[in-house]
Parts: sequence; C-alpha cells; structure tokens
Amino acid sequence: MKRESIFYILSFLLIFATGAQADTKPKEVKVGYFEGGAYYLHKVITSEIKAELEQFSGDSINIIFEPYAYRSAEWKRDICRSYGRDFARMNDIDIVFAVGPWVVEDLLDAGYKGAIIGIHQFDPVSQGLIDTDGRPIADNLTVTYHPGKIESDIEMIQKLFSPRRIGFLYFPSADESDKIKSRLALAADRYGASIISSDTRTPDGNYSFFKSLGNIRDEIDVLYLPPLWGVKLDQLQQFFNETAMGRVPTFTSEGFLLLEKGATASNCIRPDLPLARFTAHKIIRIINGERPADMPTTLDEAPAICLNLEAARKSNVVFDRNHINNAKTIQAVPSDNIPQYSFSDAISQALRENVSILRKGAVYQEALAAAGSAYSAYYPQIKLNLSAAATGNETEAVIYNNVLNREFGTDIILDQKLLSYPVIKAIHIAEKKLQIEKAGLEQARLDLKHTVAVAYLSVIENEEKVETIEKKIDRLRQYWEMSLANSRLGFNDTLDILVIQERLVAAKMLLHDARAELNISRVVLNVLLNRPGDNLVILDKSNFAPEIMVGMARKFDDYTSDQNRKKKFEEFLVNTGIANSTEMQITSLSIGIQRDLISQHRKRYLPDITLRAKYSYNNEFKPEFGNDDDTWTIGGYLSLPILSGTSWKHRGNEAQAALNELLYEKDMIRFDRMQAIMTATEKLTSLVATLPMSYFTKNLALDNLEPAYSRFKDGKLTAVELLTLEEHASEMEFNLLRRKIEFFSTYSEMLFEVGVGYLIYNSAEEAEFFTKLEKFLE
Repeated sequence: MKRESIFYILSFLLIFATGAQADTKPKEVKVGYFEGGAYYLHKVITSEIKAELEQFSGDSINIIFEPYAYRSAEWKRDICRSYGRDFARMNDIDIVFAVGPWVVEDLLDAGYKGAIIGIHQFDPVSQGLIDTDGRPIADNLTVTYHPGKIESDIEMIQKLFSPRRIGFLYFPSADESDKIKSRLALAADRYGASIISSDTRTPDGNYSFFKSLGNIRDEIDVLYLPPLWGVKLDQLQQFFNETAMGRVPTFTSEGFLLLEKGATASNCIRPDLPLARFTAHKIIRIINGERPADMPTTLDEAPAICLNLEAARKSNVVFDRNHINNAKTIQAVPSDNIPQYSFSDAISQALRENVSILRKGAVYQEALAAAGSAYSAYYPQIKLNLSAAATGNETEAVIYNNVLNREFGTDIILDQKLLSYPVIKAIHIAEKKLQIEKAGLEQARLDLKHTVAVAYLSVIENEEKVETIEKKIDRLRQYWEMSLANSRLGFNDTLDILVIQERLVAAKMLLHDARAELNISRVVLNVLLNRPGDNLVILDKSNFAPEIMVGMARKFDDYTSDQNRKKKFEEFLVNTGIANSTEMQITSLSIGIQRDLISQHRKRYLPDITLRAKYSYNNEFKPEFGNDDDTWTIGGYLSLPILSGTSWKHRGNEAQAALNELLYEKDMIRFDRMQAIMTATEKLTSLVATLPMSYFTKNLALDNLEPAYSRFKDGKLTAVELLTLEEHASEMEFNLLRRKIEFFSTYSEMLFEVGVGYLIYNSAEEAEFFTKLEKFLE
C-alpha cells in the first residue's frame, strides 16, 4: 500500500511538472522580411524594431526571423511581384515586415493571409493603403504615417531657404505620384512657391534620381527629397555631391542619418527610433491576438531642425544664426586657408607678434640707450668755438669788447672727466636698470607663455563643453521623441513629455551660453596671437590628449609616491623656482640700485676732477695789437661742494627706508614663491589621485543610463527619475572635463611658478627639466 501511494504521488508530480512546462513554453512566432530592394535606412529601421521587440517580448514570446523568408527584389519590379506570391504560399510565416515601396501592394495582390507590417511608407494615405478614416484597407495590414509631414517639411523649407521653386523627386510605390505632388503644390502655394518635378526612368523602368535631378537642377532653388529608394549606399554621397555642384541645397524627409551622407537639412533627427518603438508595440499586440487593422496608424513626428553646415557651404547657403543655434548640426569642414596651430606654434606666434611683448622689447631698448648715455659721461667732450667780427673803431673794440675783440678767432677745447663719484654710481645704476628691464622682458615672455597656455586650454575646454552639451541635448531629444511615442501607446502621460521638454529647452540654453564662452575664449587667444578677434583658427589638441595626461599623471604619482620623495620633489621645484625667479632678480637689482643711491648720497662731498686742453688761433684787428699767433693750454679744474642745506638728511633717511622695504619684499617674494609652488604641487597631486575616479564615475553614470532608458520605455521608471539619472551623468561628464583641464592648467601654473613655463611634450626643454629633477630625486 505504501509503495502504491508513493507511485501515485510521483506520477502526479511528473504530470504536473510536464503540464507546467507546457504552460510556460514561449510562444513561437515566425517572421519574414520583404523589401523591393536594399536601402540604407531599411536596415537601420528593422534593426531598431528587432531591438524593441526583444525588449517587449521577454521570455513569453520567441520571435524567429526565418532566413528562407527573407526577400529583397533588388529593385526589379517583376521579381518583387513574384516574391509577393512566394509569401502567399508560405503558410507557416505569421508576420511579414513589408519595407519600402511595392511590397505591401504585392503582398495584398498575392493574397497573403498573415499579418503585414508596412514599414517606411512615405505617404500611405496617397498610396491608398489607408482609407479616409485612417484605417488600413485590409484586416491583416497595419502601417504607420505622420499626419501633416509634407506640410511641416514645406514650412521648414521656407523658413530655412525661402525658395520660389522647390524641386521634388519621388520613387513611386504605385500610382500615388500625382496625389503627392498635388498635396505638395497646395502646401507650397501658401508661401508663393511652386513645385518642379521630373519622372525620368532607367531602362528597366525604375525611377532614376540621378537623371531626374539632371532635368531640373538648373530650374530649382532647393530640392525636397522623400526616401531615396533605389539609390545604393555608395551612391548616396555621389548624389549629394551632384546637388552641391549645382549649388542646390537638399531637404530630406528622413532625418539626420541622411545628413551624414550629404543632405543639407531636415525637419527631424532620428524618426526611426520612435517608429521602431511604435511598430514593435503593435507587433506584440498582433502576436497576442489583436487584429492588425485595429492597430493605431498615426504617430506624430517630433519636429527638430538638423543642418549640415558643410553641405550648406558647398551650396553657397548661409543659415540664420538662430536656426543654427536651435539645430543639431554637422559642422563645416575647415577650408585649407584656415590657419592651424599646434600649442608650440601658438606660443611662438605670440612671442613673435604679441603687442605687449613688442612694447616690452621697446622699453628694453630704451634702457639700453639710457645705459649708454650714463657711460658717455666719461667719454671725451670736444668743443669747437669760432668767432669773426668787424668794427668801425678797432682800438676801442679791442680794449672794451670782451667777446668780439678780434677780427677772427678759433678755439678747440677738450674736456675729459677724470673723477666723479656720482657719475660712477650713475653708471652702476644704469647697468642695473638695464638688467632689470632684461629680467622684465624675460618675465613678460614667461607671463605670455603661461597666458597663451591658459587661453589655449580655455578654447579646448569650451569646445569640449559644447560637444558634451550637444550629446546631452541628443539624449534629451531622444527621451522626448520616445515619450511622444510612448504617450501614443499609453505608456506615458503628457506630463512626462512636458517635463522632458523643459529639460531639453534648459539644455539648449546651456548650449547657447557655452557657444558664447567658446567664441569669447577664441577672441582672447586671437588677441594674444595678434590676430583679428573673429579670426577662425584650428587648434591641435595632441599636447593635451588623454594618453599624455595619463603618462604625466603616472610620472607625478611616482614623484610623490611617499612623503620623503614628495618633499624632495617640492624642494627641487622651490629651489628651481627661486633661482629662476625674475621677480627675485629684479628685487635684488633694485636693492643694489638703492645701495648705490645711498652711497652716492653719503659721498656727495667728493670732488669732481676734470682735465681740460685748449688750442687757440687768433687774428687781431690791427697788427700793432699783436701778431697773428696760436696758443695751447692744458690743465684741470676741481669742483668741490661745500654746503647743500639740510634736506640731505631727509633724503638719506628716505633712501635707507626704501632699502629696508626692498629687503623685506625680497623675503616676501621668496615665501610667496614657495607657497605658490607647494600649493600647485598639492593640487596636482590631488588631481592625479582623483582623475581615475572621475573617469570611472563618468563611465559608470553613462552606463547606468542605458538600462534606465529601457526601464523608462517600459513604463517602469518615471520621466523625473530618468532625468535625475541623466542630470547626474551630465554632471559627471562636466566634472571629468573640468578636472582634465584643471590638471593641465595646474601643471602650467606649477611650471610658471618654477620659472620655466609650460614644457611642450617630448621637447628638448621638457627632457632636460625632468632629467635634472630625476637626478635630484635619486
């Protein structure tokens, strides 16, 4: 009895487990793929749909994309029809992705019974795939379209280009071309514009974008492009090159991905992402038993300008600044005549042409001339006197006229200073002033080098800041577009859309400010380089690359690896900084000048001794007053001050007080230099320790965004929660950027205080400096 009970229990458990396993087995759905021909965006869209399906289906549905149910007609119309009939015979294919032109019509004509998912149809209403009520014409069909898409695009074309003649090229799926052109003409007529189109075919009967473009290129101001079906990936750029050669800007309905291939503008960025979400959700509902025709068909497109500034430049188009500021842009490629500067080029240019350095050089030349003037007091002084006179009373003139008492006379006089203590001290003072100006010129060069480094880093920081904010805007725009799609699916309410939109607008404000700061930093650098403030330059960032920063960080980490080594490192820097300090040199020279002034004051009663030699030749008025003769004399004179009042005492006290002040100042400079170097070293050491953490936190924060975004799409995370994580990730990006620039700025500040200035990576000066440092640390 006991054995029988155990047998029944085991049998029951086995049956229960088998039933449970059968209940939990995932539902299998076989999917086919059908396109009229390969097109760049077909793969992009279907890949996005597959990714969304994987997220939606979970473990309960197993979606199988059957290889034998993949059909691409290579843009052959007859083959496409035959493939439609093939699908009609595949009774085991539950769903077909019908992508692009022809395929939906061919599946319906062939009588395919499974669900048809119409994807990437330009205008299903004009194609006759949707009736006037917005319902698909067949129960097994669902498609998606953007109401008002054409009208919205025409409106944006007018805002950007203000054309009178709009070109239009369209690859038809059936006989909808005339309907679409009529709709376009009506939209363009509101702005006083007309539509010009061409319908030129290839020998096999397909629409030819290249030939059609050639027919209308000279007659249009802008070209409006729906999907470029039939144009291969490697032909897309060639097509846009031809429009650029004809100076015809292009406006694509397909978004930013076509701008990357050469289109000029669009009114959407990534419409494939919300479309994929919307389509995947409908597929899951169809798999769960709902009828395809009952699925929603309208999905509002999120309007967002995107501009290709390089394509615009090639087409001689200049966009309004406000449009550029509010758009996602592809920047223009710098022309060959735009100067490119490496960091060493910028420093050389500044030292060569900066106005302040040129002025400082002129001051040095003035000091050089003043020193030469002081020396000239000991040079021989030669003077020539000539006199000639006539008189009506020669006797009286000779007796009474002390000046002109000869008919003709000449004197040559030589004065040679033999001894003058004030002159000797004046020469010493002039020499020291010359050395002061020379040191000042060297300090000005060092200051300029450091200022250029700071300005150069400021431009790099602001460029990267703009790039970081643009990435943030792209994320927020993606969240916003997805929230629109989710709202249509019932996953989010309108509050989520508004919250994300508010953050998006705030990020655009940040971008405006960042671009202004970038322009200002460029002006500052240009002025330092003696170039026009609005001059565009391209800066080489290789001296500040992450790998260089890592190598420098490791080096400084080694120099400060323990307390004793760190002290020796700081000692070397302080000693070098004090030895190189031009401020110390200038103060020492000023002390010397002050001592010369004191000595000059104390020995003011020393005599001045001058040697004089004179040669004279005279011709008298009358021979009886003397014969014509010449004379010479040689001798000297001594000048000895006797009394100079009482003010000398006050001047002596003032000079001594000024000397004491300079001595204290020298000590202050020494301590200030020590403080500045040790502060920069401590800051650099801290940055070396925290930079790896900044990289880690930034990467971790960005990695966390992906699963958070997926949870948001599934409705498991609110918009506020997602935005909190996004804000934190952005903060970590800005924090890393700030620390990277701060690392190089602190390094520059430290070397500036040491008196060597920024050392170019891998330069001889850098090698010499660190060789001396490492020898000192041994």
